[in-house]
Amino acid sequence: MKFIIAVVALSTFQCILGNVIPFPETILEGTEYGDKVQGDLILTAEQFDAMYNNSTKAGKTGLLSSSYRWPKNSAGYVQVPYTFRASSGFTQSEKNVIISGMQEIQKYTCVRFIQRTSQADYVEIINDSGCWSYLGRRGGKQSLSLMRNVNGYGCVWKATAMHELIHALGYTHMQNRFDRDSYVKVYLENVTPDARHNFDKVNPSYYGNFNTAYDLNSIMHYGRKSFSSNGRDVIVPYDGSKINVIGQAQKLSSGDIARIKNMYQC
Repeated sequence: MKFIIAVVALSTFQCILGNVIPFPETILEGTEYGDKVQGDLILTAEQFDAMYNNSTKAGKTGLLSSSYRWPKNSAGYVQVPYTFRASSGFTQSEKNVIISGMQEIQKYTCVRFIQRTSQADYVEIINDSGCWSYLGRRGGKQSLSLMRNVNGYGCVWKATAMHELIHALGYTHMQNRFDRDSYVKVYLENVTPDARHNFDKVNPSYYGNFNTAYDLNSIMHYGRKSFSSNGRDVIVPYDGSKINVIGQAQKLSSGDIARIKNMYQC
């Protein structure tokens, strides 16, 4: 039996924002704010233990275990069935935005998001509080939340949909990689103590980089003020030209594409 672990990351900034994501479509920064692991992940007990409870706390960021992968069909395409929860009230326009994120992933990889018919394992997209996902294929119905936008606040943006869908494929966040400190400086003193675990490096025995380099352009990278308790920068790239790049991706980087393809061997 698998259990859900949710770690509450509280800070003055987050208490004000809660799970509402205050950013326009052109800004991804803020996606990770929330009360889940690393902000927007729900993990099984096994995943949480593998990520954080190993004494090394140094690793990589994509699930290595094939048990959390979505299966391929006979043609070699990875199939991820999905549905929209009827009671969530997504309009067709909102659905189209989310589907456009699926199509962007499909365009460059062997992953195919298909409307669920009777598949036992599938993603149900819901309008819950904030933006969040399970990590990889959990088994059975698993939720993925993209809160509907109200007055410019919400999660129904193409880039945000891609970010959460990649979590559902099995990838966490870029800045949790073992080699993070060679590329960015993390100022934990600007993060509330209860949220500092979100910047732990994960266990190399369970998480891999899939033959890709650290990627400041990744759609899976935190923004510079993520989990800031005082409005100051938390993540600062050593490459100054990237300071306004991290956390702002609106499309898949070449590294994002390579990681998905390598993870699913396609």
